[in-house]
Order: sequence, then structure tokens, then C-alpha cells
Amino acid sequence: MFFPSRFLLFWIMLALYYLTVIKGGLQTVLNKTLSVIMPWFKANFLLLNFNKSYSLEFRTKNCIDNTLDISDCNKSVANITYTKFLGLVIFKMQKRVIRILIEIGYRDSCRGLFKNLKILPFASQYILSLLLFIVCNKGYFAPNSVYHNFNTRQKNDLRLPHVSLTIYQIGVFYSGIKVFNAFPSPIKDISSNPKKFKVALKHHLLTHSFYNLDEFFSEQIA
Repeated sequence: MFFPSRFLLFWIMLALYYLTVIKGGLQTVLNKTLSVIMPWFKANFLLLNFNKSYSLEFRTKNCIDNTLDISDCNKSVANITYTKFLGLVIFKMQKRVIRILIEIGYRDSCRGLFKNLKILPFASQYILSLLLFIVCNKGYFAPNSVYHNFNTRQKNDLRLPHVSLTIYQIGVFYSGIKVFNAFPSPIKDISSNPKKFKVALKHHLLTHSFYNLDEFFSEQIA
């Protein structure tokens, strides 16, 4: 079975974000995107289950409530206000598949197996995709050296905006800057070359096999 990306959901969300900002009309973009991916699902013998597909919109308290009507062929995606985080389910599935393939017990650790099989855990795959987005869109970010002339160790780090909204802090731009700045200098110093950066970044993630972001940040501090 062929998938256009190993992190399909992440890139679809980013694409939808930019399409919405540039062209406007989130509902129009969503329905157009749905009409494009439905034939792809069919061609790859997949089926989108509308009974288990939901629309969850993140917005600030003062934002106008515009309920979306996402549909295809008279089937609609239900709007909800909360859901379980998909990443936890995917990560558990990753470990379960590895245990089945290697034929080990459900209590045995998979961390070493992730490294040996050269498979990135879900959180590490997220970090990889997040950092590649940052590096390939450097025009949206500015280093600290733009704001001061002091020769500090953080002068080439990206400037982190001073914001208090949690919804912004957990977004791609803010969290992406935090993760980028936390990486060792030898990796950050080659970010001007996306191909070399990707190779070094992936090697670092495969070596450490991070299970979550807290683990990643703790490793960098240590």
C-alpha cells in the first residue's frame, strides 16, 4: 500500500493552514481537499469512515463560532468539542507491531528495537517533520542576531515570540522554534542546507529514539 507521506496527517494540516490563510474560506478548502483525497482512498482500496471521522476546531475564546460543514457525496463529518489525542494511539500501535514482528512480550522494552530497526517513534517523527518545516520556511523566522549584536551562544537561535496564549504556544511556529533552539549547535549550524540538516537530524533522532517531547527537552538539557 502506498502512502504519499509517512506523516500524512501533519502535512495535510499544514497545507490546509496555508491554503486557508492565502486563499481564505476554511470550509471551501476542506471540502475541496476532501474531494481530492477520496479518489486517492478509493484507488488504494481504502475507505473513509464518516461515522468515525470528526471535525475539531481550535480557536480562542473571543473567536466567532463558525461551525463547519465538511461533506462529500451527502456524507458529513461530525463536529465535536473534544477528542482523544491520536498520537498516543499511534505510538501504542507502533510498539505493538514491533513486538509482533520481533516476537517479544508485551512488557519488553521497544526502545532498542526502534533504534535497531531504524524506525522513528511517533514523537521523534513529529520532531523530524516539525524541524523540516522550520528549516524549509526560514523566511518566517528570524535569529536572535537580528535583534542584538552581542556575541552570545544563542545568537543564531531563532527568536521566540513573547506570547501568553496557550493555543499559540502549542502551535507549529512557537513549538517549532523551541524544538529547533534545543538542538545541539552542530546540527543547527547546518540548517542552511536542508539535505544535510535532514540527514543529521534523522541520525540524531534514530540514535536517541525519543518517546515524547519532555524526554527530548530533558536530553538536551543534560
